Amino acid sequence: MRLAIVVLLIIAYSFVTGYIGYTVFSQIPLLIENRILLWTVAIGLVLSLIPVMFIGVTVRYQIPKPNTALFITNKSKNNIAFAGGLWVNTVIDTVREIPLNTIRIDIIGEGVLTHDFRRCDVDVSFYLRIFPDEDDINKAAQFFDDNQITSETMQMFFEPKLETILRSVVAECDTTDITQRRQKFIDKVHDTCNDNLKSQYGIILEYIHINKVNQNPDDLRGD
Repeated sequence: MRLAIVVLLIIAYSFVTGYIGYTVFSQIPLLIENRILLWTVAIGLVLSLIPVMFIGVTVRYQIPKPNTALFITNKSKNNIAFAGGLWVNTVIDTVREIPLNTIRIDIIGEGVLTHDFRRCDVDVSFYLRIFPDEDDINKAAQFFDDNQITSETMQMFFEPKLETILRSVVAECDTTDITQRRQKFIDKVHDTCNDNLKSQYGIILEYIHINKVNQNPDDLRGD
């Protein structure tokens, strides 16, 4: 829609200036005599200023904020800026801010079954981040589509995936691996989901923190 408006303005401007130019050059003696040429030149200058003013209003040089990348899309291509600024046409370009800071997601697995058939509640924090790389930024922007990337949207999109991974890793570990050998457990969760997050969504898992592990009473043992 915005591109169509620009095209119509250019056509209208070309038509007006062409008509005025034809009139001026075909009747120069008469125009000089009637002082119309002066007014025609003045009008032409005013009309020439219109596209200049239009470009000045619509084209801007934008610099991303700290820990933020700009994802600029239009009909033909995508542009990404995180180390410097880019010229942006506000009529045909759509600009989105992509955060590059670390975002925390809390996952609580309730009644997770371990390898030794005990159930426990595991409260884990995942610290995610989009690495300042064009390929990763593009993947993340495409995945989130028109949604803003915030801690809330991160939680909404990744909570089911991370909880599934958490449950699968817990199912391979004994209770002592989770309660006493936590670093080994953390490394296993990290290795399981890190490659998947980066290859599909352009997101790296910086680190994991186990907030709490509650072992359920023995009478909740599985068969």
